[in-house]
Amino acid sequence: ISSPGIGSGIDVQSIVSQLVALEKAPLTKLETQANSIKTKISTYGTISSQVSALGDAAFKLGNASGWNSVTATSSNASAISVKAAAGAPVTSLTMEVSQLAKAQSTASSALASGASVGAGTLTIELGRWNAGSFTAGSETPVSVTINAGEDSLSEIAAKINDADAGVSATVLKDASGERLLLRSKETGAENGFRITASDADGNNGDASGLSRLAYNGTAGTGTTLSQAGRNAMATINGVAIETASNTLSDTLPGLTIQLSQVTTAPVEIDVSTDQDAIRANVQAFVDAYNSLNNTLATTTKYDEATKTAGTLQGDATAVGLQNALRGMM
Repeated sequence: ISSPGIGSGIDVQSIVSQLVALEKAPLTKLETQANSIKTKISTYGTISSQVSALGDAAFKLGNASGWNSVTATSSNASAISVKAAAGAPVTSLTMEVSQLAKAQSTASSALASGASVGAGTLTIELGRWNAGSFTAGSETPVSVTINAGEDSLSEIAAKINDADAGVSATVLKDASGERLLLRSKETGAENGFRITASDADGNNGDASGLSRLAYNGTAGTGTTLSQAGRNAMATINGVAIETASNTLSDTLPGLTIQLSQVTTAPVEIDVSTDQDAIRANVQAFVDAYNSLNNTLATTTKYDEATKTAGTLQGDATAVGLQNALRGMM
């Protein structure tokens, strides 16, 4: 074990340390410069974010929608709710709902779980029922092929759903067995459906085989009507309206009205100017401008008291941005 300088009287350890420090001096300077650059990059990141926020706030004030915000209220929102888009006319009206729109639903007779229904083709048509008579709509009928001994009700339901025939299918299981439930994807009287069956054995229209899943407006085939498709019926300021959907998006300009319950008393709907929203848009611009302006002022100044320069003091880009911001205002 030895120590540099022992016996010589020379402080070799100190000399080595000073030499190493001299060698490190350029690296220390570079590290200081790197930290300064990192600080500037971080500062510019903050400024970039603040400029973006100011641009967003200014965009709102530069568009009519920033000044014509409206708010809509309903005296019975659980029955009739309403939303107003910017620019919707200020108004007040009275609504009543006598009937909600419904989707047609059918249910087949109960079958043993997992049993095969039979072979053939089911054809689904969309249209309107009127007094037991069906009028097909403009949509093309969709046919689904059923395989004997292979397709259970669950598999048939999956095939109907995959066919995108305008109806949704599911299987209900209980102590009686399984039932095929069908429901129109859209509400309204025009969105009803008829199902015809073409049995592979040729015995169409009976209550056996694939015909048990058909629905032609009567209960003789084994499939019954659970809910008839119907339109919503309401009045607006005493004027009767009828619509296939419970969501009224184009009945009144700028308003979206959702019907949820039949009403027992008139519901008052008011559309008024949303001054709070307009005030918030102006305040957002003021805050965004002040935030950016304060950052630029702080980072470009020289503090005489502490003899400290700001991160971007003397930076031409930052100073130019500060001048441009003031000129813009």
